[in-house]
Amino acid sequence: MSLIHRPDAVIIAAVNDRALRQLVDSLASAVIAANRDDLRTVEDRLGALRGDQWLHFDDLSRQYNLYTPSPLSQITVWPAEVLQVTEPTVAIAASVSRDGHVRERALAWLGCLRGPAPAAAVAVRVNDWVRPVALAARRLVSRFDAADELAAVIAVMLRLTHRRRGGAWAQVYLDEIAAGPQDQLLALTSVGERAVRLWALEAAADREQLAADALLDRALADPDPVLAVWSAQRLLSAEQPGTCAWSARLVTSRRAAVRALAWSALPEEALGREQLAARLLDPSGAVRSVARWCWTRLWGTPADQYRQALATSTRPSILAAALDGLRECAAENTDADAQAFLTHPSPRVRTTAVRILGHRAAHQQGPIEPLLPLLADPSNRVVRTATRYLQERAGEVPVTVLTTLEADPDPRSRRTALSLHQRLGPWERVRSDLRAMHDPDQDLARTARTDLLAWLQHDACRTYSRPTQDQASDIAQNLTTVALTEHQRREVAFVAGLHR
Repeated sequence: MSLIHRPDAVIIAAVNDRALRQLVDSLASAVIAANRDDLRTVEDRLGALRGDQWLHFDDLSRQYNLYTPSPLSQITVWPAEVLQVTEPTVAIAASVSRDGHVRERALAWLGCLRGPAPAAAVAVRVNDWVRPVALAARRLVSRFDAADELAAVIAVMLRLTHRRRGGAWAQVYLDEIAAGPQDQLLALTSVGERAVRLWALEAAADREQLAADALLDRALADPDPVLAVWSAQRLLSAEQPGTCAWSARLVTSRRAAVRALAWSALPEEALGREQLAARLLDPSGAVRSVARWCWTRLWGTPADQYRQALATSTRPSILAAALDGLRECAAENTDADAQAFLTHPSPRVRTTAVRILGHRAAHQQGPIEPLLPLLADPSNRVVRTATRYLQERAGEVPVTVLTTLEADPDPRSRRTALSLHQRLGPWERVRSDLRAMHDPDQDLARTARTDLLAWLQHDACRTYSRPTQDQASDIAQNLTTVALTEHQRREVAFVAGLHR
C-alpha cells in the first residue's frame, strides 16, 4: 500500500492525540483572550500540522471527547466585527465551529488571507457536511497558489480522497495540480510533508519531468530515506538490462537501503569478488544481507570470509558484522566463534556474541553458563541483552548468581536479579516485587511496584496455585510495610490465600 494512499483510520491512529487536544485548548484560550502573541504562536503550530492531523484536529474542535465538550464551545457568539480582524487564528477557530453559518462566514475571511494554516483550514472544509460550506471551500481553495500553501492543501486532499463526501472533488483537485505548470509541480517535490513530496515526485515522474541527474542526487543525498529509496527505485527501473550505469553510482549512497537496492540490481558480471567481500562487512545489515545472497549465489557460503575477518580485523564494527554474518550463514557452528569474543573490549562485539549464544540458549539449543558472567558486565547494553535471553530459562540460573546480584551495591545488578526472579512463577514474582519495593533506589522500587500492580490487574485472576510456606510468610511480612493501598493489600492476600 502506498505511503500516501493509506486509509485515514490507519494514519490517524498514529497521531499524538494528547498534543492535538492541547492545541485545541491553546486555540480556544488564545481566541478568548485575544492576545496577539498567543494567536501567532498557535498559528505557527497549526501551520506545522500534517494533513491527517488537520482532519483529526477538526473533529476534536467540536467533540473534544465522549464526556467533555470542546473548549471552543465556550465561544458561543461570533459577531461580524470579530471576523474583520487580521488574525488568521481567529478565522481558523471560527472555521471549525459547530455552527454552519459561522463556518461559512469564516471561509470568506480565510479566502482573503495567505499562508499554510489558512490554506489547510479551507481545504478541510471541502469535506464539510453542510453543502454551502463545502461549495464555498471548493471555490476558495484554488486561491492558494504559493508552494507552501499548495503543500498544505495537498496534504489534506490526499487524505480526503478516502472520504465519502469530499473524496471525488479532492481527487479532481489533485489531478488538476498534477497536470498544472511544470515549475509548480517540481517545487512541490521539495516542500511540505513527506506524503506531499512523494505525491509530487510520482506526478512529475508520470509526466517525465524528472531528470535522471536530479533523481541520482536525491538517491545519493536526500535527507528523507523514503524519498531517497523512491528515487533509487525509479532510476533502477529505467536502467537498461545488462548495464550498471546507475546501480554502480548508487552503491555509494549514504542510505543503506539505497545501497542494498543497488547491489541487488547489479548484474553478476559486475560483482567483483573483492568489492562484494567488503560489502559482506558493510555497516548496514540490509547491505550485508544482499551481499550474502549475491555471494552465495555466485561462490557458495561466505562463512570463510567472515571467519577470516574475525581472525584478522581489530575494528569492532567489522568484528560485530562478521559475527552477525556468520550466525546467518552457519548458525549451528558459531558457538565457539561467539564465545571467543565474550570478553572482547568492545561492548558492541560482546553484545553481538551474547545475542548469538543467547538466541541458541533461549531455544534450548545451547548452555546458559557462558552468559551468566555477562549479567554483571560493565556495559548496560550487554547486560540487557544477556538478561533478555536468560529470562527464557530463568529457572536454570543458579541461586548463587541471583543472590550475588541482589547483594550488589549497584542498583543495575539488583534490577537484573528482579527481572529474573519475576520469571520464576507468579508467587516468586510477587515476593520479589514486594522485597524490591523496599529498595533504596527509588527507580527500582517504582519498577517493582508497577510490576506488582500489573500482575494484580491482569494476571492475578489467572493464578490458581498457592505460594509455598516460605513465599507466603515473606509475602505476608512485606505486605504490611510497602506503599500499597489497603484495598490492594487485601487483593494480594486474597489471591495468595492469606488471612488478614
